[in-house]
Amino acid sequence: MGIISNELIKRGGEVIGIIPKFLTSKEIVNRNLTKLIIVNNMHERKKKMYDLADAFIILPGGVGTLEELSEIITWKVLGIKKKEIFLININGFYNNLLKQFKIMEKYNFLYSNIFEEIKVLNESEELKHKI
Repeated sequence: MGIISNELIKRGGEVIGIIPKFLTSKEIVNRNLTKLIIVNNMHERKKKMYDLADAFIILPGGVGTLEELSEIITWKVLGIKKKEIFLININGFYNNLLKQFKIMEKYNFLYSNIFEEIKVLNESEELKHKI
């Protein structure tokens, strides 16, 4: 995320970082941002992110990334948030997740066509043509 945020700022973009206080001693905090917001906990962080975001870009990541992706897809399907979601599937990182969505669809566990709710991009370069 640091490389992406630094590149956006270099190109004149605005980057707002939101991090819970307890992570400031565990994570590398990029202080070269337009604005850095330190919040009390993860729930406050997610709410602030959702309120401020123009769109959601999901890069390969861990369990936290998967949890946040699930939540924003759910919110979009339920009409709570209607912002675009871009899933960056670099080197097929999310192929198994996409297969799981197909299984959920097959067994009628999805409220809508998940592939209309998210835009799957196989290369990060594709993103600059979408935003």
